[in-house]
Amino acid sequence: MTVRDVEVWTLEQRVSRQHDVRSVPLEQAQARIARERRQREPWQRADESVAHYDGVEALASDRATILFKRSGERVALLQGVAADEASALHWLNGPEGDPFNAAIASLGGTRAWTQHEMKLGL
Repeated sequence: MTVRDVEVWTLEQRVSRQHDVRSVPLEQAQARIARERRQREPWQRADESVAHYDGVEALASDRATILFKRSGERVALLQGVAADEASALHWLNGPEGDPFNAAIASLGGTRAWTQHEMKLGL
């Protein structure tokens, strides 16, 4: 059974924008995300999954917070909350209608594909 669709967005070019962003302790960012998230995370980015990743870092501003992981030249956004589209950053497996999806689109990003989140009843 399909539960919902999630979107994978890509941004082909690097975009520099002015943001008042700072590194914050991981626990502080996780608490804010848990408090402000609007929807359940897909399993790939659920709190239980992220807890098993090494090298997770956190950034925050007054209007947004993200958890991310670096892998060589690539940065994967794992979780995030944003007050609005202008506050959001790059996104992977964003639920339809999430502000991060619109933010990537406004920067020239493209939706690479849509995945169906499924539930298996046992």
